[in-house]
Amino acid sequence: MVDSSFPGTEPSALEPDYINQTETWEKLSCKPFLDASRTGVIGRIGWIPDWDFIPTKYRRQWGEYCLLGRKKSSS
Repeated sequence: MVDSSFPGTEPSALEPDYINQTETWEKLSCKPFLDASRTGVIGRIGWIPDWDFIPTKYRRQWGEYCLLGRKKSSS
Protein backbone atom coordinates (compact mmCIF):
# COMPACT_ATOMS: atom_id res chain seq x y z
CA MET A 1 0.00 0.00 0.00
CA VAL A 2 1.14 3.57 -0.59
CA ASP A 3 0.27 6.16 2.05
CA SER A 4 1.15 9.81 2.53
CA SER A 5 1.98 11.72 5.68
CA PHE A 6 2.08 15.50 5.85
CA PRO A 7 2.77 17.37 9.12
CA GLY A 8 -0.22 19.39 10.23
CA THR A 9 -2.73 17.07 8.52
CA GLU A 10 -4.94 15.19 10.94
CA PRO A 11 -5.97 11.60 10.11
CA SER A 12 -9.68 10.92 9.68
CA ALA A 13 -11.96 7.91 9.29
CA LEU A 14 -11.72 8.32 5.51
CA GLU A 15 -7.93 8.87 5.53
CA PRO A 16 -6.35 6.88 8.38
CA ASP A 17 -2.66 7.31 9.21
CA TYR A 18 -1.39 3.91 8.09
CA ILE A 19 2.26 5.02 8.22
CA ASN A 20 2.10 5.31 12.02
CA GLN A 21 0.19 2.04 12.51
CA THR A 22 3.48 0.23 13.12
CA GLU A 23 1.84 -2.85 14.66
CA THR A 24 0.16 -3.62 11.30
CA TRP A 25 2.32 -1.94 8.65
CA GLU A 26 6.06 -1.64 8.02
CA LYS A 27 7.74 0.98 5.85
CA LEU A 28 9.40 -0.58 2.83
CA SER A 29 10.45 2.69 1.18
CA CYS A 30 9.70 6.38 1.81
CA LYS A 31 10.41 9.47 -0.28
CA PRO A 32 10.01 13.15 0.62
CA PHE A 33 7.29 15.01 -1.25
CA LEU A 34 6.61 18.74 -1.34
CA ASP A 35 3.62 19.77 0.76
CA ALA A 36 2.10 22.36 -1.58
CA SER A 37 -0.62 23.33 0.91
CA ARG A 38 1.97 24.47 3.49
CA THR A 39 4.68 25.78 1.14
CA GLY A 40 4.43 29.38 0.00
CA VAL A 41 4.35 30.42 -3.65
CA ILE A 42 8.01 31.45 -3.67
CA GLY A 43 9.08 28.06 -2.32
CA ARG A 44 7.02 26.28 -4.98
CA ILE A 45 8.15 28.26 -8.05
CA GLY A 46 11.84 28.64 -7.28
CA TRP A 47 14.65 26.91 -5.48
CA ILE A 48 15.29 28.35 -2.03
CA PRO A 49 17.99 26.75 0.13
CA ASP A 50 17.01 25.39 3.54
CA TRP A 51 19.27 27.75 5.50
CA ASP A 52 18.37 28.66 9.08
CA PHE A 53 18.25 32.41 8.46
CA ILE A 54 15.55 32.09 5.76
CA PRO A 55 12.10 32.66 7.31
CA THR A 56 9.92 29.56 7.59
CA LYS A 57 7.19 31.06 5.41
CA TYR A 58 9.62 31.05 2.45
CA ARG A 59 10.97 27.54 3.00
CA ARG A 60 9.66 24.40 1.40
CA GLN A 61 7.62 22.14 3.68
CA TRP A 62 7.86 18.39 3.18
CA GLY A 63 5.74 15.34 3.78
CA GLU A 64 6.42 11.82 2.66
CA TYR A 65 4.96 9.06 0.58
CA CYS A 66 5.70 5.55 1.81
CA LEU A 67 5.35 2.11 0.34
CA LEU A 68 4.00 -0.04 3.17
CA GLY A 69 3.89 -3.78 3.60
CA ARG A 70 1.54 -5.60 5.96
CA LYS A 71 3.45 -7.27 8.78
CA LYS A 72 3.12 -11.02 8.93
CA SER A 73 1.29 -12.31 11.97
CA SER A 74 3.50 -14.15 14.44
CA SER A 75 1.03 -17.00 15.03
